[in-house]
Amino acid sequence: MSTMHEIKRNWKILHSGNEPYNGSHYQIASYYFYDNTDFEILDFEEKIYTFSLTLNDETSNFEVFSTLQSITDFSLLTNLPIELVDLIKTYESELREVDKSLFHNIRKQYVVPVEVDFVSETKANQITFLCYTVFGNTIEFLVKAFDYESIRVAFNAIIKKFSELDYVKGIFFKDHIRWIRQKQLKVYQKEKQNYNNSCRLLNGTINNSMTYKKLLFELKNNGYIDNSFREVLKKELTAPQYDNLMKIFDKALLLSVENSKITLLHRSEALNIKEDDDQTVYTLNPRIWQYYINNWYEDFITEAIKVIQSEENFDINIIAIDGNAEYNFKESGKEEDKFELDLLLLLERQGQYKLVAIECKRTMSNRNRKRIREKYENKTLYANSNYKLIDAYINVGYFSNNNDLKIEKIFSNKNNMSNKVPFPFITFASTDFFETISKLKQCFNFIMNNEKDEEYIEEEKEFDTVDVS
Repeated sequence: MSTMHEIKRNWKILHSGNEPYNGSHYQIASYYFYDNTDFEILDFEEKIYTFSLTLNDETSNFEVFSTLQSITDFSLLTNLPIELVDLIKTYESELREVDKSLFHNIRKQYVVPVEVDFVSETKANQITFLCYTVFGNTIEFLVKAFDYESIRVAFNAIIKKFSELDYVKGIFFKDHIRWIRQKQLKVYQKEKQNYNNSCRLLNGTINNSMTYKKLLFELKNNGYIDNSFREVLKKELTAPQYDNLMKIFDKALLLSVENSKITLLHRSEALNIKEDDDQTVYTLNPRIWQYYINNWYEDFITEAIKVIQSEENFDINIIAIDGNAEYNFKESGKEEDKFELDLLLLLERQGQYKLVAIECKRTMSNRNRKRIREKYENKTLYANSNYKLIDAYINVGYFSNNNDLKIEKIFSNKNNMSNKVPFPFITFASTDFFETISKLKQCFNFIMNNEKDEEYIEEEKEFDTVDVS
């Protein structure tokens, strides 16, 4: 598999066309497209994305083109849609075998070259081809561009415009463009480990939240539970629940040593450990400790998300879930630019799609929150053209001194204040499974309602607390 820095670029695009160049070229409006067999001097790799719209009524090429003309997120570079066969005749009828085709792989009836309007360091990135074929009440689109951002803007603009006109009956695509892009930026996927009896801990924290909160708090503070706490568990759990819980524990002896410190000697030692001995304590067995540290809380939040995903009366759809992966949003190939995301969700409501990152922390402190924020800002928001890929961040913790839901504003485009784009950065904590579900739904609602309008763009405050209930 090729590494990121080995990817070859296939096209060089010049907006002015003034630079000397000896390769074969095409000209559309003020854009010049060059191809050449010397890959080292070429700049852009073409990207293609396909989707289709089913409309309430039959439509025509004229109606589709008129709708495209009314979209303000891009400027059409032609007054009429161009038939693909005409482009092939004009530019590619005499292609040499070494020349790379620009239009042969489009396979749609009409092509409309556009200039996409988005924040970019180079204008050359902004040329995009909107290609489509009309079949009665269905329009099959193909967007061909030379960067991800052009495709994203064009796709979102087309969906939004047709939806505003109440034309759209259905939207169809294999994978959403944002989901495809996050896969392209993934550099490592962690394997899911199988921990014996891990479901006993997970199911207990879901079904008996209050009791397991006490249990985990005790383990967090001491590393073990003693006989007196075991009696508390017996009172609060049914006999089968208690028996299931104790299967993930090992017995140990609690021995006093110098300076009032303690040590635990496990049952693997040749010791007589009795349950009625005051020095007998119980610790999670090593594999469950590993699960608790590495995977338990991510699984806890994932289960909460799956409950939301299955709710028929919740109007936000969770289209896809991914997690436990490393990404490089800067596409640099450098180790220092890699970072891990616990969970990624693709949300949808009424044709609007948003990609949401979730960070899971067993203990959520102000210090942890600031560290997470710094990571997101440096590794994603200021990561070249990929800064708009993630729409919001949710940081959720189990233990915390403050369980309020807090919403902050973080901004992309750090060095260009005139193009600041705010992103919700939401933090909350809860030890209750169903309260966690409720707060996640509040977060999703806020994110999907956030249109990033003018009143949201203001001086950034240290810490905003917003009631979204």
